[in-house]
Amino acid sequence: MQPVVRYKKESFPMKLLIIDDQPQVTDSLKEAIEPGGHECVIYNDPQKAVNCFEKEYFDAVLTDLKMPEMDGIQVLKTIQKFRPGTPVIILTGYADTQNAIEAVNLGAHAFFQKPVQIQDLLESLRCIEMKQQEEMVKEIKINRLQAEKETMSDEMKQRINQNLQLISSLLRLQSGKLSNPEAQRALKAAHQRILTMALIHERMYSEKNHAKMDLADYIERYMNSFTQTHQLSQKQIQVVLKLDPVSVDINHAIPWGLVFNELISNAIMHAFPDSNNGSNRIEISLKRDKTNAIILSIEDNGKGMNVSKDMDNCDSLGMNLITNIVRYQLNGDITFSNDSGIHVKVTSQN
Repeated sequence: MQPVVRYKKESFPMKLLIIDDQPQVTDSLKEAIEPGGHECVIYNDPQKAVNCFEKEYFDAVLTDLKMPEMDGIQVLKTIQKFRPGTPVIILTGYADTQNAIEAVNLGAHAFFQKPVQIQDLLESLRCIEMKQQEEMVKEIKINRLQAEKETMSDEMKQRINQNLQLISSLLRLQSGKLSNPEAQRALKAAHQRILTMALIHERMYSEKNHAKMDLADYIERYMNSFTQTHQLSQKQIQVVLKLDPVSVDINHAIPWGLVFNELISNAIMHAFPDSNNGSNRIEISLKRDKTNAIILSIEDNGKGMNVSKDMDNCDSLGMNLITNIVRYQLNGDITFSNDSGIHVKVTSQN
């Protein structure tokens, strides 16, 4: 059972649980304490009192030490186990030093010998109330700071996305004014990379855990958008996704996104001739192996390429971007194989 939480205003009276097997004692304590504004709930059966404590919130507990079936030390242990930190005041008619030491060691707030001096008891309750009010003020400040942090985070998210969208729009407009096909392709590629980063930022901030991003979810959303934008169905290109849930930390989310963007863009642009009898196919798989390494595979049945060429000397900016990101940002490896098309495999522990 989850602890019951009771929120209080500053200077709100405390709710006290009073336990003693003698009704005249609980009644007397209630009559002495309640005029100070506190609410007292009294029990003469300690087990019933503990059951009540588990269901309701109490700011503090006053319990007799010597009681049948369950003594005050047992009550103290049960309360501290169920809701640690609850102030417990022990009352006893016996001058037992050993019990007093044990009670204090178990977290008792105070130890009073009967007959209790009411003024001393009320002073002890005032100390408890002041401490709880200080904790409430700290909690209010922490909550306020957390709210301000979340507001700033949301504003930063909006600004980043707006700036990325602005840059993307400028690149798209600029590419439309160029007559050089090679320059147009370069700007369009840059435009796609900016969109990739924007999508990653969107996914990161939408996650409950901002320190992690679900890479499989990102790839699926990316391909849904990519399929529509590039009209893959009209080009008769079938995309098959085999994605296991894989989380990556925030520092590696953008590198993974850029690598995937370059690989899938290359596959769409270069893998297939204009016509392939409607059997163009790209398979994307994502998983972790037994060593917990992330494995991203993109395989097509296109025209293939000369994989024996040194990838470091490749003239393609996109290909050099892929290899550099994989090696130096993801600390991983990338392999290319030519078997009825191209199979690209990226492996990384990040």
